[in-house]
Amino acid sequence: MIFSLRLALAGTTNFAAKTFNALLSTDHVIVFVYTQPDRPSVRGIRILKNPVKKFAYDNKIIVYQPYKLIPTESSYNMINANIDILVVTAYCGIIPKELINIPKLGAINVHASLLPRGRGAAPIQRTIEAIDNISCITITGIDTGNILLSRVISISEYTNGGELHDFLSIISGEALIDVLNIIGKCSALLLSTPQKFKNSDAVLDFNNDAKYIAAFNHLPVALSILDNKLVRIWYIKKYPGHYYNLHNIL
Repeated sequence: MIFSLRLALAGTTNFAAKTFNALLSTDHVIVFVYTQPDRPSVRGIRILKNPVKKFAYDNKIIVYQPYKLIPTESSYNMINANIDILVVTAYCGIIPKELINIPKLGAINVHASLLPRGRGAAPIQRTIEAIDNISCITITGIDTGNILLSRVISISEYTNGGELHDFLSIISGEALIDVLNIIGKCSALLLSTPQKFKNSDAVLDFNNDAKYIAAFNHLPVALSILDNKLVRIWYIKKYPGHYYNLHNIL
């Protein structure tokens, strides 16, 4: 049984809006949204709603747009609304620690990058710039920064920033729902992995190419989730001259 969670969201960009939109298909309740103040258009002729504010207005969700999240004011909103989880993605501002500690089950952050390697600004653009062949959605706890879930995808040398942004925004919504549903089942934050480079990179996605999967035999030990349990995979082999998706060789 999955318990419905009461959510506060914090985000501003189109990526955040698309991620949050996926939550509308669930039984979890979006109580209110924090987002950045409206800004003038490029020519300064009119004030534009940012994508998250538009998402909230379209779905009749309460919106707060402080220039700065002041703990005393924001805490009042959070406590009175009886929030279970604060979900943050692409907020473009600082979330005070006092605010993070209020939700009953904590706060989580959705990142459009493979952590810890993809830290910093513009992670999607940096992935393309580095000519990486993988990208990732990583969901972490905000208080500890520990990884709750990683969803790795393969990309090609021809993938551009816009294509990767749009695809990751879909994957991020799906990954967020998976995390929230597991939290809703056990009423606690998930088992997490510290953000050590080798551990986070070894979290397997079964849609990846076998040549990526095989890289983690034997150190670091490959990890995955099966029936909501952490599983360590001790031996992986790729046969010479053949490149399969992992599900084809299991």
